[in-house]
Amino acid sequence: MGIWLHAGFGASENTLGPGNIISGNALGGIVISGSDSSGNNIIGNRIGTNVDGTAPIPNGSVGVWIGNGATNNTIGPGNVISGNDAEGVVLSADATVNRVIGNRIGTDASGVLPLPNANDGIQIRKGATGNTIGGASPEESNVVSGNFGYGITIGALGDPCVDNIVRNNFIGTDLTGTIALGNLVPR
Repeated sequence: MGIWLHAGFGASENTLGPGNIISGNALGGIVISGSDSSGNNIIGNRIGTNVDGTAPIPNGSVGVWIGNGATNNTIGPGNVISGNDAEGVVLSADATVNRVIGNRIGTDASGVLPLPNANDGIQIRKGATGNTIGGASPEESNVVSGNFGYGITIGALGDPCVDNIVRNNFIGTDLTGTIALGNLVPR
């Protein structure tokens, strides 16, 4: 694992980035875990790619995982979360009121070429509630495209997930919204 923010170790109000390359780890890139893990920000990093965000250097699992009651954390803006060996982002295990904004998930840094994660771009599962993917302003829009799995899955694995919001994202297109860059890309 690249970076683990865990409540048991007082992991609140931390900022990761900008400028980190979090790639090539045997497990996930970043894990935020525990009900006291809150107020953390992940900004402007390359997670699963090279320094330019143009080629994969995969983490062995998920790019970013938030769970076990972690709340009020923000992924973005400015991250490239691509090329990982599982999902790009997972909100799981009662993760609440977290935000995923202004990222490239499954594309290169330009947002116009595919750089797929091996599964879904974003999964919301296992009781994750009240999370927001995207936002009101253009700067908060994610590009979730080019992944080998679905763009965004809510209720993955058959678990109930409620009150999550997905808005103003580019899902299955490039950054301009004019060129197809679909998810469920054949391998």
